Amino acid sequence: MCYHITMKYKSIYNKKELVDRWDEITSPARFAGANAELDWVYNSTRKDDKVKLVKKPRASYDPYATVFRGRIEQTKNGGQIRGVYTKGLIDYIIAAIIAGVYFGVCAEYLSRAQDKTVPLMLISVGVIVILFALVPYPGKIKKYGVLIREVTGEPPGKKQKEPPVQTDTEYKEKEKYKFRMTGRKK
Repeated sequence: MCYHITMKYKSIYNKKELVDRWDEITSPARFAGANAELDWVYNSTRKDDKVKLVKKPRASYDPYATVFRGRIEQTKNGGQIRGVYTKGLIDYIIAAIIAGVYFGVCAEYLSRAQDKTVPLMLISVGVIVILFALVPYPGKIKKYGVLIREVTGEPPGKKQKEPPVQTDTEYKEKEKYKFRMTGRKK
């Protein structure tokens, strides 16, 4: 019943640079006060090229939190972080124990019931609840992805693309309709 989503984050950095960036960007010192959202503080571990990233509340353990487990790899054009979004091992064990007891009771009830509708509905609800607890949410995956993409981002020395220069006609056209955007004329 293990459910996971596999992702690859490619980078122009080589494996050693990605390891250094991972250590720097996911270090506890970075989240010492709190970050901009105040509730997303990450706990990261790395052993050689294996990485793990977990969102932690500032208080303690967050049950059924999404976990990213991955590996930093060398590619032809740089490196990549490849891994899966899943739940913690303890969460799977707890869910298996609860599911075993719950479905055991439902099976006993199903064998003794005259009308099979209620026990089948209870089994359906149990399956939905277990899946809901063990499937990583897309919103959380997106937030993890933002941090991982920051690790695999462009090198700081590379020139950024310059914003387009505004011509006089574009400027005059914008000023002409400015009162519509702000509600007043300038």
